[in-house]
Amino acid sequence: MRDRRHAPHLADELGSLASGFLFAGASSVISTYWRVRDASALLFSDLFYTARRRRDASLAHCLDTAARTLRTMSEQEAYARLTGLLDTYDEVDVNRRRRVLAPFLNARDDHRPFTSPVDWAAFFLTGRP
Repeated sequence: MRDRRHAPHLADELGSLASGFLFAGASSVISTYWRVRDASALLFSDLFYTARRRRDASLAHCLDTAARTLRTMSEQEAYARLTGLLDTYDEVDVNRRRRVLAPFLNARDDHRPFTSPVDWAAFFLTGRP
């Protein structure tokens, strides 16, 4: 029997990477059900942590806020936000930067590129909300 002090509700077997983090002591883990585009993941993470900076917001609320905001974001907003985020990272190679930004080079304000659930519905919360 494993030591279950940190995660007594978990079974003896670890079924996923998220379960491994919970078993190791994390109170919550955000994962994806499927692989998402780099742009979606980067924007979703930024939107989630922007919402999280408000101390009174629960993790579940921040997850919902990030998904709703991503769904309604225009191409122009996405391009501006992605450019700003990528500029903050020193180690982003040129090819990856091009690949992430390429779909947004002719950005329009009237087009919403993340309306498909493929881009926002993959993220889920395990653990304490």
